[in-house]
Amino acid sequence: MEDLFIIPEDPNAKIWRYMDFTKYVSMLIKSSLFFVRSDKFDDKFEGAPTKKDIDSRNEIQDISQTSEVDRKILPIYNQSQKKSIGICSWHLSEYESAAMWKLYLQSNEGVVIQSTFKKLDDSCKSFSELQIHTGLVKYTDYETEQIFQPSIFSRFMNKRKNFDHEKEVRSIFFIQPKYDIDREISEYSEEEIDILCETITGNGKYIKVNINDLIEKVVVSPYSKDWYFELVEEITKKLGFKLPLSYSTLSENPCF
Repeated sequence: MEDLFIIPEDPNAKIWRYMDFTKYVSMLIKSSLFFVRSDKFDDKFEGAPTKKDIDSRNEIQDISQTSEVDRKILPIYNQSQKKSIGICSWHLSEYESAAMWKLYLQSNEGVVIQSTFKKLDDSCKSFSELQIHTGLVKYTDYETEQIFQPSIFSRFMNKRKNFDHEKEVRSIFFIQPKYDIDREISEYSEEEIDILCETITGNGKYIKVNINDLIEKVVVSPYSKDWYFELVEEITKKLGFKLPLSYSTLSENPCF
């Protein structure tokens, strides 16, 4: 698993999570991070194998010995498993990113929370109900490269090279579907597999964390007005959190 969940050279490297105001308030009210169900991402390649993965699998597996039912069910099973994977994404950078503000905010009213890789990893590991792993996403050429696959997480810790600007850090968990051990997968209908694999309902799952320990500072959108900064500050305090709040450095004027 060490090769799968890569840590930065500096475990205290800064990470950032950009969000709109409603998501920020929801995080504070629930004292939780939201893990998106992996099939809810826009990227159609989320959790997908590369071409070389498929070629390698076909070489090992004797297609002639695979039943018609298996050929139909296995792709559905693989797709349905995405309903059992939860992901919380962050951006690895020493500095606040102008590009990330534009990419992740639907309006001028948002914030970015800043933490460190180690604090995120420690916060997630403190959650006892699930085994949550944290690591750097690896950016892969899906035409020419093969993904190292020691576990179900492998394909979810890889993304296409088109997304390498995101410098993504992922915390991830998997909830094992409860199959009948006396039944072969080929004995399940498509509908049964889809239902069994939906272990995360809705868009995702909230995971409790210690917000004050996790977050080092909150930065308000550089595109917002002064009243918005005051609103974020007031809401944060009223909800009982002592989080350092600052204006974005991108809103500063040059001194020359």
